[in-house]
Amino acid sequence: MNGERGRIGGRLKGLDSERTALAKQYENVSGAISRIEDTVVAVEVSSLVRNQILEQASVHTIMIGRQSAESALKLLEGAVEAVKAG
Repeated sequence: MNGERGRIGGRLKGLDSERTALAKQYENVSGAISRIEDTVVAVEVSSLVRNQILEQASVHTIMIGRQSAESALKLLEGAVEAVKAG
């Protein structure tokens, strides 16, 4: 009887050790998944910000181009009027 109790106690202790090890592995895997998800979100956010910066730069470049074209046109109009007046 005592031998049987010892054997069962040993099995229970082994199962408890396995449960503890599995719980730790679960915790480690959950942490790794969380870090991977955080990295995926960070990559997506940085891509979004990059695209927004490129869009703003494009709009700004177009605005500068339009202003330059308008300035050149005004200079030409002034020159034409000066020639007509002169």
